[in-house]
Amino acid sequence: MATRNLLLLGGSGNLGREVVRAFAKRWRVASVDVRANNEAAKSITLSTSRPVSEQANEIRNQLTSFSPRFDAVISVAGGFTMENIKDQSLFANYERMSQVNVVSSLLAAHLASELLVSNGLLVLTGAAGVFKEGHPAMIAYSLAKASVHTLARTLAKSSELPSGTSVVTILPEVMDTPENRAAMPNEDFNKWVKTDKVAALLRPVSYTHLRAHETPEHLVCRLLLEKKKLTL
Repeated sequence: MATRNLLLLGGSGNLGREVVRAFAKRWRVASVDVRANNEAAKSITLSTSRPVSEQANEIRNQLTSFSPRFDAVISVAGGFTMENIKDQSLFANYERMSQVNVVSSLLAAHLASELLVSNGLLVLTGAAGVFKEGHPAMIAYSLAKASVHTLARTLAKSSELPSGTSVVTILPEVMDTPENRAAMPNEDFNKWVKTDKVAALLRPVSYTHLRAHETPEHLVCRLLLEKKKLTL
């Protein structure tokens, strides 16, 4: 089987590092993040002080010598905060959640429109907990992830992505990360999903693309960790 190429946004985060490990044996992975990931075949480090349009150009330039096309573009970049409508941190949190969740997804989709092969795969990261409705104790996060879900639905109808592109949005439950443990110290961490389990589920999706064709609009927003099917 020919080696496939993956462009991964958020490749140095908790989930991103596990995705690199899950794919690295059979794929050439180009990681994009604010920190380097030396486990990837190519690691692109961005400065958040630069406009996103400049970051996109930097990614294009650095990928020129790596690969002109990618079989999959996956964005696992993101972040999480908790606050209610009264909190003074609300506005700062909203700006940050928009940047790390929404803008990163937009960047991934924009690059996918240029770099994906025909019949390629675009994966965004939503959130199961706020998929149907927001949460009053995590307003900024709810708004940001709702935007990601809307973006995915919009992209599924778009004719601007390469022919046959599958758009998939993963909807993980609470993942076991140091940041989530710090934000919710009284929760039972044993009930949370491990990041390596999420990464392990992404690789078979990348091969089949089947989940992207289960609805008339060729989009599925699915909780890949569905309890009735999987025990993690």
